[in-house]
Amino acid sequence: FFKVLYRLGMDPLGDDGLNCAVLKYFNDEVNVLKGIGGDGIPQFIDTLKIRDSLGRISKCIVMEHFSGRSFADLIREDANVSEGVCLDYLVQSLEIVDRIHTTKIRPTVVRDIKPSHIIVRENGRIGLIDFGTATSDINQTLGQTMAVGTPGYAPLEQLAGYPVPASDIYALGRTFYRLLAGHSVNEADMAKRDLDFSKIPNASPKLIYILRKMTEEKVGDRYQ
Repeated sequence: FFKVLYRLGMDPLGDDGLNCAVLKYFNDEVNVLKGIGGDGIPQFIDTLKIRDSLGRISKCIVMEHFSGRSFADLIREDANVSEGVCLDYLVQSLEIVDRIHTTKIRPTVVRDIKPSHIIVRENGRIGLIDFGTATSDINQTLGQTMAVGTPGYAPLEQLAGYPVPASDIYALGRTFYRLLAGHSVNEADMAKRDLDFSKIPNASPKLIYILRKMTEEKVGDRYQ
């Protein structure tokens, strides 16, 4: 089914009373969803503009709603996800991210992959949500974008304003590390550049190798 996922409030500035910077993120998310929605990415339905009694304007994105639990929920619940299930989730997530990176309509870098943005849907399929910080600057060979992302999950090149597809691979690797580590690590631990893989003692050497390579500091050392 479908629902209004969230309502975006605006400051009374910019074009038609909307804050230009926030409006850009709003429009970027709409463009991403229009181009690649479906099969693990919410389908775009419509946008609405609402003016309240004080004349303040808000815009809404109407999109598909994914019922299920986020990775953040699983971490809070100390769900103890098995390696087999984790690998299944990882493969699904990589397929979604690869489709976002390689779509012919608008190749995009997500820039904000983290536990609260990955949903395990009721049918067991993975969903990726919240594309408000996504950028299509993937097509540029030069040029800096606004530095965005979540500390602990965003790599250094992204925080410097130069995101590349491998930036999402880094964030995805750290997200899955956090899922496996559960309550043994916190966000202060995640803010450190070096992850402590002893916190996931039940993970196989193969899985640890995969996560290490995904989260290498140097872009060229990661999976591409």
